[in-house]
Amino acid sequence: MGAAWASGINLYATIAILGLAGNSGYIDLPETLAIVQDPMVIIAAGFMYCVEFFADKTPGLDTGWDAIHTFIRIPAGAMLAAGAVGDVTPALAVAAGLVGGTVTAATHATKAGTRVLINTSPEPFSNWGASLAGDLAVFAGLWAALSHPVLFLIAFVLFLGLMIWLLPKLMRGRRWSVPAQVFAQPLELYAGARLSRAELTIELERLGYKRHANLPHPGTFKSPGNELQIYLRSFDFMERHRDAQRISVAFAGKRITRINGESGDIPLLRLDPATIGSFFPSHGEDRIILSPEQVPPLLSEGLKAVEDRNFDEHAGFSIRGIARAFMVNLRAGERQQGGSTLTQQLVKSYFLDNRRTIERKLKEVAMAIILDARFSKEDLLTAYINEIFLGQNGSRAVHGFGLGAQFYFNKPLAELESDEIATMIAIIRGPSFYNPFRHPERALERRNRILATFESDGLIDTQQLTTALAQPLGVVASPTSGGAYYPSFMDQVRTELKDQYDPEALSSAGLRIFTTIKPHQQEAVQRAVSNTLNQIEGDRQIEPGTLQAAAVVADSQTGEIHALVGGRKGRVDGFNRALNAQRSVGSLIKPVVYLTAIESGMHLGTIIKDEPITIEPEFGDVWAPKNFNGEYTGELPMIRALAESSNLATVHLGMQVGLPLIQQRFRHLIGHVPQNQYPSFLLGAEALSPLAMLELYGNFASGGFRTPPKAVIAVLDERGQALTHHPFELQQTIESRHAATINRALEIAMAKGTGKSSPYARRGVAGKTGTSNDNRDSWFAGFDNSHVSVVWVGRDDNAVTGLTGASGALRIWNGMARQDGIDPLTHAPSADLVDIEFSSGLRANAECAEVVNVPIPDYENLQTKPGCRINSGGGLLTVTRRPQQTFLPTFIAVTLLLWLSGCATPQTTPPVIEESGTTPIEREAGEVDTGATQTTPDTSAATVTLLAQAQAAMADAAPQTAITYLERAVRIDPRNAELWTELSAAHLADNNLAAANQHVRKAIALAGDDPALSRSAWLQMADIRQAEGNRSEADAIRRRFAAVRG
Repeated sequence: MGAAWASGINLYATIAILGLAGNSGYIDLPETLAIVQDPMVIIAAGFMYCVEFFADKTPGLDTGWDAIHTFIRIPAGAMLAAGAVGDVTPALAVAAGLVGGTVTAATHATKAGTRVLINTSPEPFSNWGASLAGDLAVFAGLWAALSHPVLFLIAFVLFLGLMIWLLPKLMRGRRWSVPAQVFAQPLELYAGARLSRAELTIELERLGYKRHANLPHPGTFKSPGNELQIYLRSFDFMERHRDAQRISVAFAGKRITRINGESGDIPLLRLDPATIGSFFPSHGEDRIILSPEQVPPLLSEGLKAVEDRNFDEHAGFSIRGIARAFMVNLRAGERQQGGSTLTQQLVKSYFLDNRRTIERKLKEVAMAIILDARFSKEDLLTAYINEIFLGQNGSRAVHGFGLGAQFYFNKPLAELESDEIATMIAIIRGPSFYNPFRHPERALERRNRILATFESDGLIDTQQLTTALAQPLGVVASPTSGGAYYPSFMDQVRTELKDQYDPEALSSAGLRIFTTIKPHQQEAVQRAVSNTLNQIEGDRQIEPGTLQAAAVVADSQTGEIHALVGGRKGRVDGFNRALNAQRSVGSLIKPVVYLTAIESGMHLGTIIKDEPITIEPEFGDVWAPKNFNGEYTGELPMIRALAESSNLATVHLGMQVGLPLIQQRFRHLIGHVPQNQYPSFLLGAEALSPLAMLELYGNFASGGFRTPPKAVIAVLDERGQALTHHPFELQQTIESRHAATINRALEIAMAKGTGKSSPYARRGVAGKTGTSNDNRDSWFAGFDNSHVSVVWVGRDDNAVTGLTGASGALRIWNGMARQDGIDPLTHAPSADLVDIEFSSGLRANAECAEVVNVPIPDYENLQTKPGCRINSGGGLLTVTRRPQQTFLPTFIAVTLLLWLSGCATPQTTPPVIEESGTTPIEREAGEVDTGATQTTPDTSAATVTLLAQAQAAMADAAPQTAITYLERAVRIDPRNAELWTELSAAHLADNNLAAANQHVRKAIALAGDDPALSRSAWLQMADIRQAEGNRSEADAIRRRFAAVRG
């Protein structure tokens, strides 16, 4: 036994020492071991000992060396033990070999496990020390075994005690890698929300809720009459825990009218968010850790009934289990049961591999005995439930029943029915062989056998068995439809977190990441991309599958990404075109040229040249751009040039304004330094990603604020404590009046320009198409009152597609709008609106010309079209004079003075009264088409509730909690100036002056000419100025607004 014990530590030293001792006559070796004293064997063993001496002292290499010697030391130890008993019967020799092999396996496992733990230390000295200690132990142990057998026996018993103590340490030290869970944005429910019963039903089914007449447990719902009754699951949200609860939601058409709970009406609540992915480690293991209290009793008892009937009685392994499995398999003529206990299966999954060798089996038994002696049965069973392998999803290995329930059934383990639990137990025996997606018949047959076992063991009754057997497998449609998985969006989440969290933390620390994605919108965009590409390829006889696309949708006021599609196959990992495809953006860049011109003093009626131009740069080739149709008009107003995307007019305008100024403006809007320093930049010869273009158009959609696209809201640790919070980022980049002007131009570009082919062109949408040279890239960027979207279509090989922006990307956007509807743009009141002729820019009216209604300062100076009668008192124009209001002169003077002092961009445009409730575009069209138009939700009750919760948090000196509530409110009503003011105040209380300043500027912009909202926002600005140390400016603001109030 001494030689077997020493072999587990250093086999070569053991053989060399035995050989030298026998060769020198120090001991008499049995004839069966005489071979080890041969000089050649001693030399070979000595040489390998020298190799091992150095390999064993190199961190990392020592673990690999031990792994290889798993297959050398154990059989050699068994042979030494069998040979040491001398000339005995074969049976006794085999018995000695088995015992010796087990001892060697135990020694080897202890040594290898110890070295794995030691290798976590960054310094090498502990590794060297352990190796030298092992060498000394071999010499000392063999000396004791040969010279003082009793002493060795005592030491051997101590060693077994050490192993029994150490192996549980190894098990506890092997911390599970718990990947970060990533959650979607939860759906907010409140009276007045624009949501139909059918739409909410789809959301519930997406979350794995099941219809059930009695609502027996969380995760069920029913739909009596015109309402939905739901048993909500419990969930730990960012700011608080919500218990499971029963609610009813009433509807009228496409609106929620009432939410009722056990204690009465509920003004606001959230569904539990969908889990959209996880960051599993490089070895691929993904799991959801369960505590013993979270394990259904039927699963625990069912596992024991099927896999290990004697689990509660045996000591880690079971002779009866082996014999029973042998008989069952013999009768069945196939392998239906295994002889391994649950503890042995746990050891194999934890520490060992799947190779079917005697050595591995001996180690498995020895380690199972020790674990069984040191841990409770409940701990071992829970570890098994969390560890066992249940399937593969690409590079992701599904471990444990917690994740398995989500993967196969899209719901938590606690909600599984008996037939579903039986299916998962069936999969254990062979996740590939019993894969319910590939081999449903096999899985169903085994599930039914397991259900019969449940009934025979009294775990379910006969009626439950009958019901369960009648159920189909019930797994999700495919491996990727269990829950949700959006790899393109996950790429953006990973990008945003990479500077704050290392990959190991994301893949193993159990973080909970809350994000901005809205699954229903993500899937709608993906459908639009995939279906429209198929239609385009069919219509144009393009080879199927050759076109690719990307699309991004974000909240127009906050920049939060609601959907991100990186290709035509949404749930397949691969090249993410939304983030990484750098393609020429074409005419999408033109609004920057026109914005710069407007800021330089021009207006939408300014006449610019539309004629051939040749540019000879100091360096480079001569450039002579052309219009898309090869024609030109000589001259035209800026509004028409932008709407019809005239290349020549844009180049003339850009050269007049100056390329350096335009590129400087571009850099300010997007934070990107242009790579193209030539005039071709004016026509979009600049490669950018769809996400970058989303940021550019976010400046327009938000009313003049740069809102970098973001995907992450917050990151919590495994205990639910916030690690990082990602607030809204805002920076005012465009004066509100200039933003309103360019947005009006983009709305006209949809109605009368390159976007007019869209069925939604006149429904309150602003946008711009874009096409790169030779029709390689097709673009569309647009926004309504709620969302800003960018779509790109092209080929990965950059080949010609033959598509323009209107015939490619705009068609995909049409598909997106068809599913999600349009929230028409609203327009701030303005005294500068005037009708001009679209073709000439002359002042006109609808009776004498095709007019557009645009903001132009001092429009009285505009030349009138001959033959048009202009009545400034109204009647023929769609604008009226400014109404008299007593507060305006003082308000204008105050805001102008503050603007001159650099406080903020004032909002000085007073309101005008429109002749009707229609939008200017609809008046021009002569009709109102609301076929796909969204109705505005009534958000007042929801935002009042959140505002009250935020104020309570502020009273409790918890500004971070207040910020969380206020950001929820802003997501519901992003154009509410009061909410932005309160959010600024919460950031100020949290000592985040930058965020406070950004948000109050947003409040000022949204407040417009509302005196109460403007005063509140400006007084908040005063508080910020004082916190910055500028008390005099703060006092000036307060005095002047006190005068306004007076």
